[in-house]
This record gives sequence, C-alpha cells and structure tokens, in this order.
Amino acid sequence: MTCRVARATSKWSFGYRSLQRYAKITRMSGPSLDPGSLRVLGGLSMGPMIEDMAQRTMGDGALSDRQPPRPALVAMDVDGTIAGADHGLSPYTVRTLRLLGERGIAGVIVTGRAEGVALSIARELQFTAPVISCNGAVITDPVTGARLRVRQMDPEVTAHAVEAARRLGCSPTLWTPDAWFADEESVTTELLTHLLAEPPRFRPLAEVIAEEKVVKVMVGGDPEHLDRVDEALRAEVPGLTRSMPQFCEVGAPDATKLEAIAFVLDALGVASEAAWGFGDSDNDVGWLGLLGRAIAPENALPGVRAIAHEVIGHHAEDSVAAYVEEHILGSG
Repeated sequence: MTCRVARATSKWSFGYRSLQRYAKITRMSGPSLDPGSLRVLGGLSMGPMIEDMAQRTMGDGALSDRQPPRPALVAMDVDGTIAGADHGLSPYTVRTLRLLGERGIAGVIVTGRAEGVALSIARELQFTAPVISCNGAVITDPVTGARLRVRQMDPEVTAHAVEAARRLGCSPTLWTPDAWFADEESVTTELLTHLLAEPPRFRPLAEVIAEEKVVKVMVGGDPEHLDRVDEALRAEVPGLTRSMPQFCEVGAPDATKLEAIAFVLDALGVASEAAWGFGDSDNDVGWLGLLGRAIAPENALPGVRAIAHEVIGHHAEDSVAAYVEEHILGSG
C-alpha cells in the first residue's frame, strides 16, 4: 500500500471550499471553481432537482454526518477499470455492482465515453446517481435524462487541438453531448465505433467547430506513436491527458473529471472522505486524489498507481468487482 500524497485531510463536508483547499494544496492549474456553478446551470437554480437526486440516491440520512464502515459512494472509470479486455462489462461485474444500490451505496460512472453509452452502463448497473461522461464535460441524471452540467470548449482552442493532432500524425475526433464526429475513416474511428456501438458522423471538422457545441477533442493513434509524441502533444494542447493507450483527450478547463466529481459529491451531500474511487489513467489522477480511498487496477498508469492507496488485480480479470464484493459489500 502506498502513501497518499498531496491530499486534503480536512473532515469538512465536501463543497466549494474543500475543492479550493485541495486546489491550493496540489497547485492545481486552471481557473477556480465558481461556487455558484455547483448549484446553477444556465442561470436557473438546480436546487430542487439536486435535492430530488440526493433523496432518491442516498435516502434520508445526511451523509456527511454518518461514519459508515464502508463508503457512502463508489465512483468508477469504465475502460481499463470496470470494463474487461473486450471493453464490455462481464455478467459478474454487473451482478456485483448492482448490489451497491441495495446496500445504500451510491454508484457513480466517471468516464470519457459519450453520454449515451455512459447512461446505458449506469442504467444496466441500476445506478441512480449523476453520470459523468465526455471526460467530465457532461453530467446527466440517469433517471430523468436531464443534463445537469455541460461545459463547451472554446472554438479557437478546439481548432488548434485538431491542427496540432494532425501535424503530429494523430487522428482527431470531435465530441458533442449528442454525437461524435470525424472527417475520415481510420483505425481510431473503427475502435471508437466498437467502443461506442455507434459510428461517427462524417463532416469536415472545421464545419463542426463552427456549428456545434464541442465538449471534447479526442486524439487517437497507435499506442507507440502516442508515446513518442506525448510530450509534444501536451506542449501544444494544455490540459491534454492520456485516457487509454490509444487515446488522449482534452476539454474545456473546467470540464475535467475532478470538477465533475466535485459537482456530484456536492449535489448528493457526500463528504469527499466518504467516497472511494477506481481508475486507471492520467485523467483519473485528479479526482481519485480527492477521495477518501483510491484503488487502481494492476494495469493502471504510473501516475495513478503513485497516488493509490491500493493496487489490485488486472481489469481484464474483473478485479474491481471482486474488490467491491470482498471489501465493500462484505464489510457490513
């Protein structure tokens, strides 16, 4: 077990001030979170909707006041974490994770996948907590389908990311909350079509940038090629993170998994130390470092393993489900 570095140890109930404290401790780059953004979307109060979700998901108790022997919330990445080598969920994983809700533990999907796929996974697992998709750019209520938070990229930044990806020999795709776009077929589009069970919409990317609300740029390529150009890509595209061996991603500065999990914790009234998380990639480091316990599968990237409390088996061996069964469901 490794020691956690640079994490907030305060026992506050999670909210705006605790995120600001965490940001200060870790010197997190990017703009500060607007305290009003956690409860307001598009100028409309989200209070009633949020309160309904918290009641539906967590029941009557105030989570920040309870000290259960197990977590109040378990957040999990999909690819490389709860999904197997075929990028699907095994029957064992589905059966096991469904039991979280029966035990009064909120399950939260935190993924780079598109909103529709993420919602399908959450519904299959019978999760009712908000679903985080598009790498944190979109947060959706899986019961009502209402979008609780959407963060759009700046068009100029999007265009530069596309140009840089192409110049460095990679294949860019653009994502909106409703679809993903490419301007030519490639190995990247073939893999994404398999993962998403949905083909891209083929359009010139410059046209997509001008006419659509883009929330994410995904840069695809052969893993060895991405390894070679990783430093150059990150220098060209601030905020870019590796999400899978074949992909890097970037969104708006406030469209990260960290910002999104902060929103969900605040919405459900869950203290950060009462939440546990599972993840494997660079884009999981920030939000895992915020939670009370971080667990990484054996296949996780070095940055994730470095901040994890525990490293378990390989994702292809249903290691997350096995851990949940033994250490969370079996703890009470």
